[in-house]
Amino acid sequence: MKIKVASTQKDIFNCVRIRLNVFVKEQNVDALLEQDEMDDGAIHYIVYDDKGKGIGTCRLLEEENVVHLGRLAILKEARGLHRGQELLLEVEKNPLVKAKGKICLHAQFHAKGFYEKCGYRPVGDIFYEAGIAHVMMEKKL
Repeated sequence: MKIKVASTQKDIFNCVRIRLNVFVKEQNVDALLEQDEMDDGAIHYIVYDDKGKGIGTCRLLEEENVVHLGRLAILKEARGLHRGQELLLEVEKNPLVKAKGKICLHAQFHAKGFYEKCGYRPVGDIFYEAGIAHVMMEKKL
């Protein structure tokens, strides 16, 4: 397995493919909502399995005093193998994240327990994005 910042056209294509599979096909999120104007300014990460297949992704967005992690997606066949946890650990090493000292995300409510196991804590009430219940979570580093 390899986790890296998406730096090539192939990497970006794989990030988009994974997100479309997870969010649009599996969760019925409107494709027009899934890809947005923030993608251009984001740092994208890609997870490749041992055969070179893209199986996971996420993006980082710099905000005023925090980094926002978003669009974390792991393909169905790779779930349960700790790839999401490994991706989070790699992202938390990013110099931008370390400089801000805090990372936040909008967790789908059903994934709240996963993020809690990774050291994130809920902040605030449940809200809806793309018709899916979410909760703001953060982790101080």
